[in-house]
Amino acid sequence: MDTLQAIVETLSTRLTTDATLMALFPGGAVRLFYEWAEQDAVFPYIVLSIDTAADEWMENGSVVVNIWDSASEADRALSIRGRVRWLLYDYAFTAAEVGAARLGRPRLDQSIPDSEPGIWRREITFPIRFFDKQGVWA
Repeated sequence: MDTLQAIVETLSTRLTTDATLMALFPGGAVRLFYEWAEQDAVFPYIVLSIDTAADEWMENGSVVVNIWDSASEADRALSIRGRVRWLLYDYAFTAAEVGAARLGRPRLDQSIPDSEPGIWRREITFPIRFFDKQGVWA
C-alpha cells in the first residue's frame, strides 16, 4: 500500500464508520467514492480526492470532499456537510505508510450550483500535511 492509499483508507474509515454521519444516509451506509462516483450512484454520496506536493521534509496538499444530494431542499446535504467538517477539521492520524498527518481548518467551504434543479453539491477543501515514510525513511 502506498502513502496516498493509506490516507484515503484512513479518511474513508473515519467517514464511513461514524454513527451520526451514517444516520444521515438512507439505509445507514455512507456512500463514499474516491475521485469519481459510480455512474447513476444513489444520492446522497461523498466523493473524496487528494492532491499533494512535496517540500524537503513534508508533504503538503489538499483533501477535497464533495457532497452530492438530490432533494427538494438542501437540508440533508448541509447536515452531511456539517458532520464531515466536524469529523475532518484538525483531524490528526498515523497509518502504516504515514508517519504523522493532520488536516487543518477548511480553506474553502462552498455551495456549487448545479444546472439541474434539486441537485445539491457542497465542496469542502481541507489542507493536509504529512510525513511520507516511504520517501523519508526509504
